Amino acid sequence: MKIFVTVSLIFFSAIFCFAKESSPILYNSFDGIPIGAKPGGMGEAFVALVDNADAPYWNPAGLIFLESNLSTFMFDLARSGPKGEDVVGKEPLQGKRFTYLSFCSSLGALSWRPLSNFREEDSVLYSEREININKYTLSFAIPYSPKVSFGMNISYLHGSLGIAQEVPSPQANISTGNGWGLDWGLIYTHSPLLKMGISLENGPAYIYWSDYRSDRLPLNLRVGMG
Repeated sequence: MKIFVTVSLIFFSAIFCFAKESSPILYNSFDGIPIGAKPGGMGEAFVALVDNADAPYWNPAGLIFLESNLSTFMFDLARSGPKGEDVVGKEPLQGKRFTYLSFCSSLGALSWRPLSNFREEDSVLYSEREININKYTLSFAIPYSPKVSFGMNISYLHGSLGIAQEVPSPQANISTGNGWGLDWGLIYTHSPLLKMGISLENGPAYIYWSDYRSDRLPLNLRVGMG
């Protein structure tokens, strides 16, 4: 019995000593920004009415409705220069101008989207933090039935997390992260005038840091009708 207790104490002590600490990630480090001007104007209705190269982000099931090969990119001038940084403040894509790229067809799509490009300095604590995370996605869609289409995203996540501080002692660390994620989409066509769509982003999705515990990306559910 004593041997069992001793071995158990050694085992759990080792786990405690070698366990990685939680990453100093921000709550919105995986958000990026919403994609597309047209979806922004239509709101969640676009989840059901996807008809362009923004489909991988809003609802991969919409790829099945594309009638030709499409490509798109987002370039946001409001995020360039000092003025742009003042506007976005603590947003995850500080000063990031190139925010989306995709190549789509009815058979599938390839896309890239930055989730985080953040840097902050704390003059009181003499510390600095920098977070960069990118998402690379392969998408496809199939007609499940005459009225239902199904879509899926398979994503690779890559990032870096840098921390530097001078108090209480000077030190710096750069951790790399790699991960994966799955997104799901479904569109039901009730009639030519009525469609209903649902998409689930990051269901599930994880990023594994070299020096910290892994982070699970937050679930994002979208439902639309139009």
